[in-house]
Amino acid sequence: MAMPSSRRRRHRHNPPAKASIKPNKTILIVSEGPVTERQYVEGLGRLIGNTGVRVVFSGKHGVPRTIVEAAKEECLELRAVHREAYDEVWCLFDRDKHPRFEESIQIALARGYRLAVSNPCIELWLWLHHRPSPGAQTHTHMQDLLKDQLDTEYDKHIREDFYFSKLMAAVAAAFRLDKQAIEDGEPPFGNPSTSMYKLVLSIASKADDEGFINGWEWLARYQ
Repeated sequence: MAMPSSRRRRHRHNPPAKASIKPNKTILIVSEGPVTERQYVEGLGRLIGNTGVRVVFSGKHGVPRTIVEAAKEECLELRAVHREAYDEVWCLFDRDKHPRFEESIQIALARGYRLAVSNPCIELWLWLHHRPSPGAQTHTHMQDLLKDQLDTEYDKHIREDFYFSKLMAAVAAAFRLDKQAIEDGEPPFGNPSTSMYKLVLSIASKADDEGFINGWEWLARYQ
């Protein structure tokens, strides 16, 4: 029997089922300094434009041990107030001559935090955007090298066009440093090294945390 026209119309006009919307990946970042790291990451977020990722910067700063404890406090506060949790927690700091550096690394990893550590300092990461690794350097010499030979305007503030135009080069160079250290049997976070590239790839990745592969593919297309 044919369906009555009114029933056909009602059937025809039923709205399609809505697809579930995946929640954003929220990243907490606690950094050593209040200027360079934040300017870089915020500029990077604008460049990538990944709406599936939301970056939250902590207002707390300090030496590595302080950063790791501040990350814990931020997580506890979010859970207490909103009953939520960050999808990723990143601690950004330099090796420099900080006391309790190795202890801070172990505590952070035990808590499931991710690390963007630069040895000797964040200026190595900036340098790798335009030049190959300069080899092992002191904190002071690396800063002087960046300002004298690459970015004469550098004063802890980030010139986004200058650095982000070579973003893929920095990611590849930092990845090679890590790969070489592993092949040589060296411990992680040695001099020179920077794991800032892992944060870049995470920000460029999907919220489902299929991970760095998606971020790497985005960067390849970007270049």
